[in-house]
Amino acid sequence: MRHLPLSLLLGALVACSAAAPDTHAPPAAPPPAPAWTMPEVQGLDALEDTNPDPNVVEVSLTAGRTAHSFLSGTTAPVYAYNGSIPGPLLRAKVGDRVIVHFKNDLPEPTTIHWHGLRIPDQMDGSPRVHDPVKPGAEFTYDFTVPDAGSYWYHPHVQAPVQVEMGLYAPIVIFDPKNDPTYDAERFLVLDDIRIEKNGKVSPESSMDGMMGGRFGNVLLTNGKPAKEATASAEQGTIERWRIVNSANARTMQIGLEGASFRVIATDGGLLPEPYATKRLVVAIGQRFDGPPRSARHDRCTPCLHDPSSRHRHICSRRRRVSRGFARSPTAAISTCRVGRATRRTLDGSRDRSPPPRRRTLSSPACGGCLSGRGCSRTSSRCASSKVAPITGA
Repeated sequence: MRHLPLSLLLGALVACSAAAPDTHAPPAAPPPAPAWTMPEVQGLDALEDTNPDPNVVEVSLTAGRTAHSFLSGTTAPVYAYNGSIPGPLLRAKVGDRVIVHFKNDLPEPTTIHWHGLRIPDQMDGSPRVHDPVKPGAEFTYDFTVPDAGSYWYHPHVQAPVQVEMGLYAPIVIFDPKNDPTYDAERFLVLDDIRIEKNGKVSPESSMDGMMGGRFGNVLLTNGKPAKEATASAEQGTIERWRIVNSANARTMQIGLEGASFRVIATDGGLLPEPYATKRLVVAIGQRFDGPPRSARHDRCTPCLHDPSSRHRHICSRRRRVSRGFARSPTAAISTCRVGRATRRTLDGSRDRSPPPRRRTLSSPACGGCLSGRGCSRTSSRCASSKVAPITGA
């Protein structure tokens, strides 16, 4: 039997102990999480952030006069932020410092109100606290955004007029920790505007202010007449739609033909429990967020209903999502089919509509109204003048 030298045995033991793994070593650190990037929001251009600090958003904004086309072949003098209607999208994340270098190139004073944001009064555009920015002057808005959600900005000086002329734009505040993830995000800014036959915006009247705003005769989505507001979405993707009603006086109704809308957030942010609906009723300034859901992913026709219209409108079932995100029952739209009668509309196209139905309002001066059977007389023939056309679809 051969005996190995003691030095060789000790060397082998040292080598084995060096090769054995150290069971007491701390676990390897996980790879660093990828840096969060600001999501793109489709539908509108965004303001350019010129500050390299990831926690500061610094942008420039100008309110001025420009021309915009609401009807084909015509242009109208309007007001706009950075030359576009709606104005550019402001994006930030929760906790960011937002710096907006604002210049007023309008012929009248104005301010910017950051609708829905919880920020100091001195930065929120109220003329009772913040002196309006005079023509040719500049002002720097500087605040921190505490809450995630969909918001919008607009003036608080002569607001019914300045907003009607085009001064409005969306805001998105992201929450990198709590926001649900979607394949894409899209902002839809709904509006209406009153346009003359020559394509110009109807001048302000004293009755507009007395009635708290005015109804337009052309519905807009992202600044375009509804028939021109087209967009495309890749089949099979799930989008988060952010919707705001920036109209002067009109409540909007949005129906999804062949689909439903899953509401995940409103003015107050994310909901504890999302819910599904086939029609959204969006009041002035209100916001809704969520993805549209369709049993057939290749067909989804959002249709913008007008609850103030005298006519009942039924959205066409033959359009794809790529053919438009807002279907209007007004003059410029040919994709909503309605009843049997035909009437000419603002741009010369035909709008097929049933005759208006009538409802009755209770009145001690009209026995027919109180009978429960309704009243067939027009308001001009009713002694109490308490009969009115039905409104809404």
